[in-house]
Amino acid sequence: MDTIGTIMYRGSASRSGQMPGRGPTGSPRLRFRVDMPANWNYFAPAAAAGVVYVARAEFDDVVALDAATGAERWRCTTPVCDSGQPDLIDGPALMGGLLYVANQENFVAVDTTDGTVAWCFEHHSNWGWSPPAVEKGSVYAVNALDGLYALDRLTGSLRWRFELDPEKSWWVGGGRIATVAEGLVFVDGRALDAETGEVVWQIDRDRHDWRCPVVSENRLYLLSSPWPHQAVHALDARTGADLWSASPRGSYHVNLPVTSSGRLFITDGVAIHALDATSGAASWRYAPDGGLHNWDRPNCAPVVAGDTLYVDTGGRGDTRMLLAINAETGREEWRFPLPSLDRKTGTMTVDEGVVYAPVWLGLVAVEGTG
Repeated sequence: MDTIGTIMYRGSASRSGQMPGRGPTGSPRLRFRVDMPANWNYFAPAAAAGVVYVARAEFDDVVALDAATGAERWRCTTPVCDSGQPDLIDGPALMGGLLYVANQENFVAVDTTDGTVAWCFEHHSNWGWSPPAVEKGSVYAVNALDGLYALDRLTGSLRWRFELDPEKSWWVGGGRIATVAEGLVFVDGRALDAETGEVVWQIDRDRHDWRCPVVSENRLYLLSSPWPHQAVHALDARTGADLWSASPRGSYHVNLPVTSSGRLFITDGVAIHALDATSGAASWRYAPDGGLHNWDRPNCAPVVAGDTLYVDTGGRGDTRMLLAINAETGREEWRFPLPSLDRKTGTMTVDEGVVYAPVWLGLVAVEGTG
């Protein structure tokens, strides 16, 4: 697999929240802010090799920005089919010079050198796709109408499809995001063989929230169901067997977990919790001044780069902060104010010493002085 310039929703196909690039060092400062007018501003940028890629839903286009200045390099408008519904979907994936994005109808690969469309897989529905996962020679994504698709990443030809029940949702892909790790694709209560699409194991999907499974070191992490999530569960990724469950003290709603260096990090409406990944035992807890306001916003889940956890606290007015937390100790290293949070925001990404944070009507790049 070509790992140079590989990035996707929540860092990788395993959705662990671990970023391949390093984070800022020294004191934080603003590198740039880019205004991106829109009425619907959920998005997750992808950044690699000096370029930041943003998929804009309302304009049905992908914009490539210079990572140093925020200046536009190119933009690509994705093709639509029968319904005329654009609405580009959150969370592009990047691998080997191709950027994978989807709108309500089509799945598209864009050449990152000039923004031209390399191939287009036409679906002829307007139910929408999930953020793609790219692993080895395939790209995987859930269509909310008829299931999980595996496409050849270079040509867009169909490799296999696994049928799922139609499920419209405010979450993309009918609220189902495919996670790929250990030769398996995890979706909707099942583990499928990544090469063939055959079921390896399945469990009662109603026990857990399968919207975005997280995999690390042969463990599958899921949140409890139904909402609000009050616990995180660890399963054996190869068999689906239960390993442990944990409900952090005082938690009302647990956000998507992040994994790194043998720890699992979760946030709720009060604190950041670090758990031992093998047992679920508490390692540390940190309740930042000003609190956390991201508990009901999956797109505000933390990310980790190196030994630092980056947390968007959410909030309005002057309460919204980007926190840098030492992943080993839970100590706050610095905080940087972000523009007020509206209901429309997205997931951070980190690359080459910069945090790229979606904000209301724009994108903010935060670097360090070190």
